[in-house]
Amino acid sequence: MLIFRYRVFILMSVVSLLMVLVGCSTGSDPQTNDQRLQTMFPLEELKEVHVQLYREGTSKAQPELMAMYVEEPDLSRIVNWIHQGVKSDFEGNLESLSLFQFNYGTKEKVTGTKYIMYAATTEAEFYIKPFHKTPEFDFDTYRQEDGEQLVSLLGKTDWYKVEEAK
Repeated sequence: MLIFRYRVFILMSVVSLLMVLVGCSTGSDPQTNDQRLQTMFPLEELKEVHVQLYREGTSKAQPELMAMYVEEPDLSRIVNWIHQGVKSDFEGNLESLSLFQFNYGTKEKVTGTKYIMYAATTEAEFYIKPFHKTPEFDFDTYRQEDGEQLVSLLGKTDWYKVEEAK
């Protein structure tokens, strides 16, 4: 139980720090950022973002919802963070995986959903990759080997290196 609380505390700290860092970002060199992220994940019509974490040792279906953002300042910070991604291949040893679900639409209904996988490595590198979510990404229980399988399923190319999610 203590490990569970520690992991939830760490995740929430990471998400909070992401919000602070992205909010304090001064911009980036447009030559190094891939414009596809800006096209794929616009702020316009973004309704909410769900952050889901793949966790070991829980009886809940995986990935497990850890946070949901619906307020414009939070949505803006998340989108700006994504837009800072620099195209890179995935390198290193996987430490953890999270899934970001972006719901687009109007106040009345969701008209589209997009997904990004967020990976942290043991070498303290952080990557995101847009993908099409299928049932292969859902688990009744999760083990570290499942994370390696998901990264393999997504491929190690066409990721984006980003700052740590905080």
